[in-house]
Amino acid sequence: MMKQQTDNGRIVNGRRRGIARFGSAVVLAAASSVAALGGQAAAGKAFRPQAESALLAGTVRAVAYSGFRHGQRPDRGSGAINPTREQIREDLEILRQPPAFSLIRLYDCGENSRAVLETIAQHELPIRVMLGAWLKAEISNHEGCAWLTAPIPDDVLAANRRANLEEIDRAIELARRFPEIVVAVNVGNEALVEWNDHLVSIDAMVDYLRRVREAIGQPVTTADNYAAWVRHGRALAPVVDFAAVHTYPVWEGRDIDEAMAFTEENLAAVQATVPEMPIVIAEAGWPSEAVEFPARAGERKQARYFEALMAWAEQKRVTTFWFEAFDEDWKGEPGRSGGAEKHWGLYTVDRWPKLVVRRVRERDAGGEPVAVSDVAIYQTSRAGDRLSPLKPSAVDPETAPRTLVLHPETVHQTLIGIGGAFTESAAYVLAELSEANRGEVLASWFSPEGAHYSLTRTPIASCDFSVRNFTYAPVPGDVELRHFSIEPDETWLLPMIRGALAVPGAAFRILASPWTAPPWMKSNGTWNGGELLPEHEDTFARYLVK
Repeated sequence: MMKQQTDNGRIVNGRRRGIARFGSAVVLAAASSVAALGGQAAAGKAFRPQAESALLAGTVRAVAYSGFRHGQRPDRGSGAINPTREQIREDLEILRQPPAFSLIRLYDCGENSRAVLETIAQHELPIRVMLGAWLKAEISNHEGCAWLTAPIPDDVLAANRRANLEEIDRAIELARRFPEIVVAVNVGNEALVEWNDHLVSIDAMVDYLRRVREAIGQPVTTADNYAAWVRHGRALAPVVDFAAVHTYPVWEGRDIDEAMAFTEENLAAVQATVPEMPIVIAEAGWPSEAVEFPARAGERKQARYFEALMAWAEQKRVTTFWFEAFDEDWKGEPGRSGGAEKHWGLYTVDRWPKLVVRRVRERDAGGEPVAVSDVAIYQTSRAGDRLSPLKPSAVDPETAPRTLVLHPETVHQTLIGIGGAFTESAAYVLAELSEANRGEVLASWFSPEGAHYSLTRTPIASCDFSVRNFTYAPVPGDVELRHFSIEPDETWLLPMIRGALAVPGAAFRILASPWTAPPWMKSNGTWNGGELLPEHEDTFARYLVK
């Protein structure tokens, strides 16, 4: 997409450049949401409304998207495990639902980002992209970055510079290949702010931006913390088309009631530094969970900040990328599930909508409300209820019990089968049926057309589901097991097992387990309770395997 020549564009290097646009701005929540989170910034620090031409792709509401699910990750040195094309398509369709994002941000030009662009093109999805070029460290910031514990070796920094040039080439190639999808290119992500681990010099950044800007038709920028823009904005101004700013009140100790005032102060400071430049919020968000600051996190506060931020952005005409679309459990410490880095999404990593999305859907025209009244609950109880309707009650998401999330794609144990138990009581009842009915019941459990049980369990001698108590070693003191016999099971249990084995297509294993040792081997001499006597441990072991 070519840069537009508009009267509201800004002069850069003698050329008038506007922000690429498509579609129209999205009307968001009421202005009262802004007042609810602190209203205007402090006197003298209010952000001036921008011209509508400052909107990137004509859009206010936008979202950052990575798409990595359980067990997936970008390449951070050990290779990437990327989402499939089907998963990417599913994500993009989710994002088209209310809150209805038509503009997303990608962070690099790797295979995953390429797949996203190709998926959008293949299915002609009405989604546009601010494409990122990820820059690796060219300066060792071990003295300024809290989590860099040692200097980055010179050979690594040199390799990073070569990799950065290759990434720049990929960004140019993708922007040229998808001119109707890529509406802007962002070079580097927080590569200038003083606390990061992938620091790049301002001179190198200016050179990278100039290279990209001269090679493509779309607007170009770099995304960074508001403090980096205040410090470097004037140096960046000649080589960018808009300022892409990050602001995170919650990371800087602000709670929800101070959030919007702090956000506006950040943006106003950048605007004062580069007063003629269009400004885009490239990242802003609020975590739904954070062990680092649990009192400030939560779904309710996340929803409040989203609503107020988007209402403010509509008033001020600022394209705003919410961070992030989906929770990212690959981030942070692997064993720290409650870490803030994992919980910025509008949706969980399992693509379940959080409170913020559910509230937007209730309010947006054309949305599908998720209301308590849509839920029907019925109860059956000992008190006499028989599918009696119950009135559902609303649940506060911040005080409700945590959701148990299952991750079937993450394997820790091997499942060897699913099935049921052979017991004497079941066999006794089955024996009362006609032969034809017995065959029908067994086929429903063990045939490929039925449940096709693959694992069963049966007791060794009697259990609590037996018709009577018995043991395979009925003679007290028979330590040689000369009188061992499974004859009691020939009455009901073994015929049932043989019948199951005879079902065409049956294929199952049997797990045999004792409920008790023979009473004469136990300390109390009875069926229930007691302990196995030490002198009979060897005898009982031979009893089990005989």
